[in-house]
Amino acid sequence: MGFGNFNDVLKKLADRIEEKVSNLAASNHILLNRIDLKGFKEVMDQYMKNRDLCKKTLEVKGIWRLDLEYGPQFETRLKTERAGEITIQMDELTLFGGGGTALHPISLCMAGFCGCYSAAYAKWAAMEGIELKQLKIRVKGDLDFSSILNIEEKIPIVDHYQIELFIESDASYEELYRISEITKRRCFCYYCISTSTIPKVTLKNEGKASLNHNDSNLKGKKILNRINLETYKDTVDVFKQDRSLCKRFIEAEGRWRLNVQYGPQFEIKLPTETAGEITVQTDETIILGGGGTSFHPVALCIAGFSGDFATHFATLAGLHGIELKKLETHSKMHIDLTTGFGIQDGVSMIDDFEIELKVESNVPDEELIEILELTKKRTFCHYCYSTPVFPDVFVRKIISKEEKQLTEEPAHLLGKKEVTPINLIHIDDPHNIKVKIGRDIIIKEL
Repeated sequence: MGFGNFNDVLKKLADRIEEKVSNLAASNHILLNRIDLKGFKEVMDQYMKNRDLCKKTLEVKGIWRLDLEYGPQFETRLKTERAGEITIQMDELTLFGGGGTALHPISLCMAGFCGCYSAAYAKWAAMEGIELKQLKIRVKGDLDFSSILNIEEKIPIVDHYQIELFIESDASYEELYRISEITKRRCFCYYCISTSTIPKVTLKNEGKASLNHNDSNLKGKKILNRINLETYKDTVDVFKQDRSLCKRFIEAEGRWRLNVQYGPQFEIKLPTETAGEITVQTDETIILGGGGTSFHPVALCIAGFSGDFATHFATLAGLHGIELKKLETHSKMHIDLTTGFGIQDGVSMIDDFEIELKVESNVPDEELIEILELTKKRTFCHYCYSTPVFPDVFVRKIISKEEKQLTEEPAHLLGKKEVTPINLIHIDDPHNIKVKIGRDIIIKEL
């Protein structure tokens, strides 16, 4: 295909998008903050009359890629309403035995949280008639890896969690803060992290137990189940000697795309260790005022959960000398949109959360169930769902590009800037960790 033909294709694509936008305008759909208010209100009225419609099921299936020796370890395909399926891949950090060739599962969970909270904020601001000229979000979490690495049991994995909203609007700060309080009640991801939900995890072994499953050939093996066990063990030894290394922070920041009228509403750029930055876009579902042109941010959170759980299961199995010939996940969440629609606040948003692991291994089921129980104790995402964490939420109103934010940096954050970000580190070797970026906020650079 020549450049002339390629340009023709681009022009046709642009014409189709323009036609879509024109059709929306012609159908009297009112878009405010990229939210289809007319469509959302119509669905809200319909769901208010029939509360059973608020019951939905979200499903995400994934696979641990044991057929390859290099590249992303975990893969899932997320469905969209109008754009087919989109493949998402994940990889563990090299520090913990991965390859760093794709997004980290926890980064995807953070990205999903950003997209979900942004969507809820934009929606309820629009419902109150508040126009947003700019909406950016940053989520930060201070972590402790002591329990994850089995250095010390029962150490809380999350020390602190914070959400910062950077908003440009003609509305007063008090109005913007009030919308944030509404968002905290109606954002699905905020509910997930602040409410204890114990996922029901089951395991199905499709292999047959072998009498010689403790094959001596597996003992001392450097790489097993796509995990570099030697590197992982070295890291644990180093962290045991210096417990301060267990202190990490994760952060993600993205923007609500107010500069376009069609396509994904939220965008975030996530760094990888060895593959540069990857752009991830999400879109609210059509019934909630979105366009359905990308996967929903909650689906991204569930995908991150699945990848994180699979990573720890594969690692712990490898550390116990168990070879996996197959590892697949099937996550299913039954949800209730009553509160999300603003029909009635305080209704539980999750009815049930089920995760099934399908594995193939020649060890007895009892050994795999033991690995499963250890995985539940040492997985970041399982901790977040099962342990209530109440994020601090800060609204930073941007008056202009030249002026600084109105509120000062919270005093309780001072002295924490030395913590290393998990998804922004460059590793030459397990003993040498270099921070690539700092945490200071400069509004004009966002």
